[in-house]
Formats: sequence, C-alpha cells, structure tokens
Amino acid sequence: MDTNGCRNTLPGGRPGPLTVPDRNGRPSRWTAALLSVVLIGGCGLVGPKAPPPVGPHPLGDTYGQFYDLAKYEACVKVERRNTYCNRFRLRRVENPELWPYPDVPPMKWPDPPARSVYREGMTPVEYWRALCRAEAGEFIYRAVDDVDGLYQIRPRRHESEYAMVDRYVVEDPYGHTIGEEAPDLPFNYIAPKYMWPKDLPRYSFIESAPSDGASVVISPARDESLSQPPGAGERYQRFVGFDQKDYGSMRMTWVKSLRARFGFTWRGIRRAHDREMGIAGGELAVVDLDTNEILGLRRGFILGVPLSSGGVSWATGNACPDYMSIDGPGKRLKRNKYHNFGLWFLVKVARPSGRTYEE
Repeated sequence: MDTNGCRNTLPGGRPGPLTVPDRNGRPSRWTAALLSVVLIGGCGLVGPKAPPPVGPHPLGDTYGQFYDLAKYEACVKVERRNTYCNRFRLRRVENPELWPYPDVPPMKWPDPPARSVYREGMTPVEYWRALCRAEAGEFIYRAVDDVDGLYQIRPRRHESEYAMVDRYVVEDPYGHTIGEEAPDLPFNYIAPKYMWPKDLPRYSFIESAPSDGASVVISPARDESLSQPPGAGERYQRFVGFDQKDYGSMRMTWVKSLRARFGFTWRGIRRAHDREMGIAGGELAVVDLDTNEILGLRRGFILGVPLSSGGVSWATGNACPDYMSIDGPGKRLKRNKYHNFGLWFLVKVARPSGRTYEE
C-alpha cells in the first residue's frame, strides 16, 4: 500500500486498481464513487493542505471528525450545491438489529483481549500487522449443511462517500463493502445453483430485518414488490427468485415469521489508538436463532489510506485476514475484500443447500 498517495497494492508491491469490479470482472458502478472518494479526500488534490488533528470529535466518535454546524451553514451560504459542505454535518448512520425470539437468551460477543498489542512508537502498519497476528481470523465452532436461507439480523445501511473517508463515523469500515448494504445484499447472496461460481455457493432466499437504507443497485427493471409496505404484524422481509441475470426476477414479501433457522449479524470493534492510526476492526457472526449460539465468527482489521484532509480512505485500504492467500474468492480475484465480502465467510459456516425456493 502506498501511504503517500491513493494507490492500493497487491502482493509484491504491484499497484492494484482503485475500481471495484462487478461479478463479471468488469469495472462496476462503484468506480465513479471510488474516484470521487479520491477527489473528496485529497491525495493532495482537494481539501485542506495541512491535516487537522485526528482525534475523535469532542461530542464522541459517532460524529464526523469535522462536524461543525456553524461551518456547515457558512459553507452552504457560499455555495449551496457544494456537497463538500456535508462533511461538517456528518454523523453515524445507525444500524438497528431485530432479534426474532426475545425469549431466547441474548447472543454474547467475545470479550476483547485483556492485554493490548499496541506499543509506544509503533507505526500504523506495525500496529495493524500486530492486530492481524494476535486477533484476526475465521473461527468456525460448528458448521451446518443443507441451509436454504439466512436471516439478516442487522442490515447495513448505506454509507456516504464522505463517511467512508472519515476516521471515526463509520462503525465497521472493515466489514463494510458496497454489496453488503441493504437492500442490495440479497442481489449478491441469492442465486440458483447452476449460477454458483465454483468457490462461492449462494442461498435460495434471504430474510431480513427491515431497513430504510438507500439502495446502490440501480435498475428500472426492479419488481414492484421490493417497494411494498408491510401489512399488519409483518416484521420481516423475505427475498427470493433472483436468477443473477435479470434484476426484475427478485421478489420481496413481508412475512410475520421466519423460515430461516440461522442468521448473521455484525459489529464494529475498537482497540487502543486504532482509529487515530487509521485502523478499524469488525466482527461478523453466524448464529443459531433457536439458541443464539455463535456458530462462527470472523474478526478482521483494515488499514485505511491516509488522506491529506486528515481523513482515511476505508474503500481502498488493506484488510486482514489476507484472503489473497486463502483458497476461495479472494485468492481467485487477488483481493482481500470484494462486494460480497460477508458471503465469503457465511457459506463456510452455513453451507447452502442449492435447493430452489418453494412456498
């Protein structure tokens, strides 16, 4: 990784692309978003010349680094349509979770290590590598076969380009990728068996807690069911039918009860001095919904690219576990993250059946 600019690098120091490819390997619709991150964050192109302090906002780290409503008002008076002003009112997007069975004892996340691996004088790269060695990895306690679908307990709402270059405001920059956002996740997680890549099976349905997060997948062919409101007592969304060809094939139904036995959720984690050094951690858990037992846990850390504005580009950072050296999609694509990043792990724990969804 080139910390003096905006390049991302592959093993051996080879420069990697700034763009995120689509499922066919072509530059995706996010190409423009990533290029605008560069323009927003700088690499010396746009924004303040000298980096401001990198500590959290006095009001807390759910506020953007540069949060200041007075500056926002002054900025929009000069040029009302300048989106650069939005950085002065940036706050965390909350991501509620909906557990289906309140009588089941709550899931217990693992405790953080008792002793920090941080040592005075460490560089960001040294600290990130120490965290990767000490904590990062895939921990599978009990894998299950013949799984038709999963329940998304905590949908990820859309994060703006400004949020993705702020050190603090995004809760889990490690786990956040474009295709994990609701309601786009089902388009990446559902496929008929004949469309599975050899190293990435998918599910026949996805159920989800509701989310009003903005969609990033844009298609005029979307089925009208995707925008239907819930009826009385209908708490969950069920997505079915996507054939990985036609966006109009995806359908959504509001339901009162779940069909899925297993679910998944996530959280951001904090370690000493992490965000000020441009490092963020996150955990993804697969859960047995009948008991709230954790079946598998992925913990990882991302080292963002520092920007001249004082922010960090989380979209172009390096992440661990290093999926480029593990058999699977990351190794095939020579990437450590991708737009269906969560799916890489989920299918190892809750293995899809390949059956077609039937009512």
